[in-house]
Amino acid sequence: GRLPMTGTLDWPRVLEWAAERIGPVTASDPIGSGASRKIWRLDTAGPSYVLRVDTGDGPVAGTVLNLAREATVYRALAGSGLPVPQLLDVSPDGMALLMEHVAGEEALAAVGDAATRAAIADDYLRCLGRLHQLDVAGFTLDAIEVPPTPAAHALDDLDTWMRIAGERTRGWETPSVAFAADWLRTHAPSRVTSTSLCHG
Repeated sequence: GRLPMTGTLDWPRVLEWAAERIGPVTASDPIGSGASRKIWRLDTAGPSYVLRVDTGDGPVAGTVLNLAREATVYRALAGSGLPVPQLLDVSPDGMALLMEHVAGEEALAAVGDAATRAAIADDYLRCLGRLHQLDVAGFTLDAIEVPPTPAAHALDDLDTWMRIAGERTRGWETPSVAFAADWLRTHAPSRVTSTSLCHG
């Protein structure tokens, strides 16, 4: 079964909003295979752009894990040295992000040369490591709160995901999920060495 639909996308209105910022759109094609959001490449008479949209039917649509939160992280990571596209704008309703288009290919398995594939994977892991080492104290994170205690580092995220699971998986609950959540809650860390942004 599919997760419940939590909204709808007014594609003409979103496209009109994007065109007001980048000029007339000559073509729009879906790209990528993200599970939580849909992504389109927008072509203009000049450069291409990327439109990341919450269509309302993704697994985290209508939750705190929204595009406004993503936009906060894109802004925070600008100038960090990580390969993050430039965020150009956020739609007034927070349902779409307009970003620069960065050339590349997402299908790592489609890269035929094993050495090139390994180099891409190594670079990805290097970037993840750099992301985790960034000092979040230097970021403006708006509504994303830095956990105030060691236990909150684990429990805040656990509470978020359990709330989403409770809203989205009615009828799919299993005893193992409840057991795992309880175990994680009772074994929350008593200390942490740092606070990190984590991909996904």
